[in-house]
Amino acid sequence: MAIYISIKRITDESDFADYSFSNSENRMGRLRLDKKTGETKLIEAHPFDNGEGFYQRAAYKIKKQWEIGELPKETCWAS
Repeated sequence: MAIYISIKRITDESDFADYSFSNSENRMGRLRLDKKTGETKLIEAHPFDNGEGFYQRAAYKIKKQWEIGELPKETCWAS
């Protein structure tokens, strides 16, 4: 089964950036990236995650891009 998660930056402050993540445009979860440490925190779970790990996948993708100095406006996880 293929998984596609759209990830979009919704807030960009000096210390953190918030991202929405979703497998559809109607329902979204939210996460926060600490710009200094690269740590992520779940703000709002995706309502239809059902154990598929949408947050973990989105957080992994954002942290990997942070590690190379990028804070993308939009990206995705696809597998």
